[in-house]
Amino acid sequence: MSDIETVHKVYVGIGSNIEPITHIKLLNDIETQNGRSLGEVKFSSRTLDIDILYYDDIIDEEKNIPRSEIIKFDFVLRPLYDLAPGHIHPNTRKTHNKMLADSIYQKMIIKRISLPLTV
Repeated sequence: MSDIETVHKVYVGIGSNIEPITHIKLLNDIETQNGRSLGEVKFSSRTLDIDILYYDDIIDEEKNIPRSEIIKFDFVLRPLYDLAPGHIHPNTRKTHNKMLADSIYQKMIIKRISLPLTV
């Protein structure tokens, strides 16, 4: 068996009029209820990891909005590009398409998979 861990990422866009801190607290509660210990080592194995990547055009460094990993890693940027290639990052003022084309991001092994949606 390989020592490489498979991680599945799901990206969801929602509309809301709730303040970001309320969402952050709610998401942290969901993580904790699912066995996550907050304050874990970055990129360590965890049961669940829910992040807010963007919140409208808000820039809040303390809350890490937009998520700093967007401009660092292709495994974060690529799915955002797939969902919204023309979305403009509030810090870089570049679209996801342009950011991905710049090819300055740390490359990780990523692969898109299709999941059947059932309702």
